[in-house]
Amino acid sequence: MDKPVTFLVSEMVWLMNQHAERRLRAEFGISFSWFLLMVTLQPVQPVSQHDLASCLSYSDAAVSKLLAKLTTAGYVKVIVDPSHQRKRLVTLTEAGDSLVTVAAKALEEDFLQKLVRAGVDTVQYTDMNTKIRDLLIKEQS
Repeated sequence: MDKPVTFLVSEMVWLMNQHAERRLRAEFGISFSWFLLMVTLQPVQPVSQHDLASCLSYSDAAVSKLLAKLTTAGYVKVIVDPSHQRKRLVTLTEAGDSLVTVAAKALEEDFLQKLVRAGVDTVQYTDMNTKIRDLLIKEQS
């Protein structure tokens, strides 16, 4: 029996995340959760810790724990928002920005190579995923 599309999509995402976890740890010394937070932060920084948690669909507490580790590692900087003393603003450090840029490029190239090896047209794949994503976003509005 063929697997439902929803299962196949979920399974592929899980497998991709597992592969990314192994590669990020081996080559860059970071976890996938660290990478995901930094790659989400990169285009929107500075951003409040709460808004970052919302972008990731994580709890504020989970993001707080990740940020503590990333700050200690020197990849992010967290400051009190001068306009609102209860908010914390998050930015990447130069080291964090550089790391996430290189790691994202490596993962992107790796995945594109896998698509080619599987005989998938990368342009069509990207277009198809973009259309589905856009539809889902539109339907959420």
